[in-house]
This record gives sequence, structure tokens and C-alpha cells, in this order.
Amino acid sequence: MNNDKILNLQLFYKGKLLDNARERRDIKNTFMIGSDKYLQWQILDNRFPKKHLFVKRTTKDKFKLLLTKGMKL
Repeated sequence: MNNDKILNLQLFYKGKLLDNARERRDIKNTFMIGSDKYLQWQILDNRFPKKHLFVKRTTKDKFKLLLTKGMKL
């Protein structure tokens, strides 16, 4: 039995799905979000950090999600 799982993140804004990020395609070892216009997931709020490490790989098959104050799951 194959237990491979792929991390799939969905970005919602005001209840609407804006984008998906998938492991192996978009997420390698880290995934950044922020207000920088060159990031894949740009947060259009100047109060948000320019770059924020959102996801990082901790082991071969595990990731850690790093939230900022006010983020919700």
C-alpha cells in the first residue's frame, strides 16, 4: 500500500478561493508569502511583512506551518 501524501495549500481571501500551492510543483523545502510583488502568494496589505516563511520542510515527509499573528487555519 502506498501512503504518499502531497501537501496542498489553498489561499482564501474574504471567503473566496484565490490560489492553490502543491508540494513538488510549488512547494519544495520552503514556501514564502508576503507583500513583495515578486512572491507567488502576494498579500495586498502593506502591514503584512514583505516576506514571511509560511511553510518549511522539517523531515522528508513532514512540514511545519508558521503563522503570523491574526492568521487562522
